Amino acid sequence: MPFAPIFALAVPTIALVLLVALGAIPRTRPAARFILPAAAALSLLGVLATRLEPVEAVVLSRWSPEVLLGVSPILRADPRVWPIAVAVAASVVGASLVQLSRRPRPPFALEVAVLGILAAVLGSLWGGNPLAVLLAWGGFDLMWVLGVVAAGGPSRRLAWGAGANLLATVVLWMAVLAVGARGSLVSWELASLEGPGRNLLLIACLLRLGLYPLHLAVSTEGAWGLPAAAPLLLGPVMGWGMLLRVAVADEAGLLAEAPWLMGMGLAAFVVGAFLAWARPRPREGVPWIGLAANGLLLWGGLVAEEQGSAAIILGATAWAVSITLVVLGQGWRRSTWWWGVPPLIGGWALLGGPLTPTAVVLSGVAASAASDVVKGVLFFLGTGFLTAALVRRIFRPAPGEAEEPLAIAARAVGMGLPAVVLLLVGVLPFLFLPEGPTVSWWEGLSGPALVGWGVWLVAVVGGVALARVEGRFRPRLLSSLRPLIDLIDLRWAYNLVMGGLRRAVQFFQATAELVEGAGAVFWALVLFLLLVSLVIQRGH
Repeated sequence: MPFAPIFALAVPTIALVLLVALGAIPRTRPAARFILPAAAALSLLGVLATRLEPVEAVVLSRWSPEVLLGVSPILRADPRVWPIAVAVAASVVGASLVQLSRRPRPPFALEVAVLGILAAVLGSLWGGNPLAVLLAWGGFDLMWVLGVVAAGGPSRRLAWGAGANLLATVVLWMAVLAVGARGSLVSWELASLEGPGRNLLLIACLLRLGLYPLHLAVSTEGAWGLPAAAPLLLGPVMGWGMLLRVAVADEAGLLAEAPWLMGMGLAAFVVGAFLAWARPRPREGVPWIGLAANGLLLWGGLVAEEQGSAAIILGATAWAVSITLVVLGQGWRRSTWWWGVPPLIGGWALLGGPLTPTAVVLSGVAASAASDVVKGVLFFLGTGFLTAALVRRIFRPAPGEAEEPLAIAARAVGMGLPAVVLLLVGVLPFLFLPEGPTVSWWEGLSGPALVGWGVWLVAVVGGVALARVEGRFRPRLLSSLRPLIDLIDLRWAYNLVMGGLRRAVQFFQATAELVEGAGAVFWALVLFLLLVSLVIQRGH
């Protein structure tokens, strides 16, 4: 029985319980602040050690209720998702260490939620059968709500995000039931990912990724002031893990079987990049930056053909680490410029820059953009706006704070560890990928892809220039573009749908009150007269 994956999952789970116990005792509360980084670091060691053990399925429990598919949850540390798991654990370690270097201490409930999110995301990646993944998705939903509430997220966005997460889990359950009707649910290898079940799995993935227009959970504006809140953004990693399962099982390729995914990727990339740039404050644009990057990575995974699985693995790995680094950055100061380097590396990776894992993905995107004028224009616009949004976020003025030596050390490790992981996966991808075709970003510097890379370079330079000069005209331009921004944000459409549903519920409630309350005697009399008339008609 493999020890490392069980250890990696058990540590945050046990630490969660320990944190609750120590937090309830006033004398032990000061020591409780070290539990989150210590547990995350131990979990990272467990994730790293899974590569050294043979891949075996572990039955987590003999509990197998019929209402939950009639099977037992199974854990299997698939080597394909190993780099993604490393990125998730490293991101949580980095966020917890950076939070440790700052005062005041984050809310107690946020630390509990982060530990739960770490266990849930790892459980989703390593879920050996549908039941294990369902339990992990449900656990993430609960911990996400707890974390956003503790971090101070707005209640309206919290409701939207919780609803989107719950909907993704429900759709996954429907997909699993459809898959179970065609094959076994004991493990993913025995499941038949075809027909309606496959399409429902893709919809669940898109909901979890939060791609446009299914972006209900992308914007919780008040939550990103705390470094410990960065793991709240890791929900799309579970979507990438599920999409990887579908891509591995789909011999014809995702693009051949579901061409509509390309439109979702393009829309998410361009619209997300534009809305990230259009946010009034750089902090509000972080979720939209993540959405745009996910759209770009989906585009690259779809056009990668036989290397599609490798593109998804590298893209998801880079996304998890990069978005965390962007969140952890406090801004830019010339006197302490080195603190801005890790977020800059993260932003460079989100753009698909060379020497990063996403460069492999961008090679396919560049070739695709060069072969189609419309895609080329969208590629240019999306890259330009995403660059401008990242420059606004990374190079915003940094606050001047005096830090103690231990705080500086914690911050250095917290920022440096994810950056090192990102660069290692980018420079040496073959060390992190399972056996298969060797991939490298420089192979794309030829033919049509070279033209696409040229478009990308011009767009990046244009985005930097836009961020530098936009201060002169940005307020006037955004005020004139406000109707367009509100239109494509789709908040009005979702509010309209919710308003209609609310009125429908009110109508049914009023009807129920009328039938069951004051109008009960009237409706009983009507029913009695109908029965009498039926009896009389039968008598004739």
